[in-house]
Amino acid sequence: DFDALPLSLEKASKEETKALAHILKSFYTWMLQEGQTQKSADRYVKKLKVLLREHGLSMKAYTTREYTAFVRRCKENLKHNGIYGAAVRQLQMWFEARGSFEGPWEETAVSSDTLFDVQHSGSRHNPDTPLEPEKPMGLAGNTRT
Repeated sequence: DFDALPLSLEKASKEETKALAHILKSFYTWMLQEGQTQKSADRYVKKLKVLLREHGLSMKAYTTREYTAFVRRCKENLKHNGIYGAAVRQLQMWFEARGSFEGPWEETAVSSDTLFDVQHSGSRHNPDTPLEPEKPMGLAGNTRT
C-alpha cells in the first residue's frame, strides 16, 4: 500500500540508481558500527529495498518530513509494526552522520551481495559459499577512497 506517494518528491538520478547497492552496503556497515545487530540491519535494508523499488526517489527525498510522514501512515508500515518507518529513520540518521547524500560511498557492493541488490528480494550471501573475485555492481571503475 505504497501507491499514494506525494508527487512533489524528487526522483533518483541515473547515478543514484546505479549506486543503490553501494549506498545500501555503506548504510548497512554504518548500522553495524553503531551497534545494530546483524538481524536488525538486515531487516532495515530489506525494507528499504522495497521502498527504493516502489518509489525510486532521490536519497534526499527519503529524508524529507513529507516522505517520513507518508511512510508512517501507510497501511503496510502499520501492518508490519512500523518497520518501514524505522528503516527510513535509520537511513536519515546515517545521512545526518555522514553529512552528504552523495558518493563516494564508504563501501563497494559486488554482485554476490544480494542483500544490497535492490532488484533481488532475497537475503544475504551464504558465508559458507566461497566468493569469487567480482566487479563492483553498477559504477564501473568505482574505487573506495
